[in-house]
Amino acid sequence: MIEAEQLELIVAHNEYRETIGRPYLEANTKLMELAQAHAQWMSDKRTMSHGSWWSGNTLSSRVKKGGYTYSGIAENVAAGQSTVQQVFRAWLNSRGHRNNIRGNYTEIGVGRVGNYWCVIFGKPRT
Repeated sequence: MIEAEQLELIVAHNEYRETIGRPYLEANTKLMELAQAHAQWMSDKRTMSHGSWWSGNTLSSRVKKGGYTYSGIAENVAAGQSTVQQVFRAWLNSRGHRNNIRGNYTEIGVGRVGNYWCVIFGKPRT
């Protein structure tokens, strides 16, 4: 079940994407679980990182091990923001994060633990 705040962040992404003519992102159960697990890992370690909760692995390795088969994948992480509006604004003000939000993805997973945030964008392999 998607929490209200997770839904709010998905809506923020889709409202922005609509303004630039990009298709909506649909929540994917596996990506939701993976994003929440990574947000939990960052909170537990008290660090903002694309590092892995499976030692030494990259985002692509984590996602593959989590059972998501993709043709495209990206991740935005953040720490310190206390609201959806704050974290989304911070990502839009960063070229790399903004490019991920604008990217050629069709699915999304979002996670938050305290002030640690993770969004995973995916395009499943067809």
